[in-house]
Amino acid sequence: MNPFFNPIFLSRILKSYLSDIDRLRKLNHLELKEYQDKQLKNIVKYAYSVPLYNEKYKKTGLHPNDINGVKDIGKLPIVTKEDIKSHYPDGIISSKIPKDQLIKISTSGTTGKSLTIYGDMYDVIRWFFAYIRILREYGINWKKIG
Repeated sequence: MNPFFNPIFLSRILKSYLSDIDRLRKLNHLELKEYQDKQLKNIVKYAYSVPLYNEKYKKTGLHPNDINGVKDIGKLPIVTKEDIKSHYPDGIISSKIPKDQLIKISTSGTTGKSLTIYGDMYDVIRWFFAYIRILREYGINWKKIG
């Protein structure tokens, strides 16, 4: 089913747009830092359900509860393009998400070889929102590009 026909999906997109698009302009420095810390903790907890990251965390003795915010980012193990390729396809997908609900997304391959990852339609749209945020920050009108 096309997710754009799903009212729940559309409401998630609308909520995300309204709450995220100008977040940097709405939050003061302390609120932004708290938001960053919370989101990093959420990402690390989620990553623990992805075999590649789980393996990396266990090798370094890291547990998601060891990360309390951006100040702890140095504790996270480095994940390389080669790590992603060697664990592709099943090792880069969370056990929390059915693979059939994901879309293959490939990089352009500017380094000579493209890299394929997975995301869902919600992720794709949120990446688009990030692009819009960048254009707004630099005062670029997307209608006049080109």
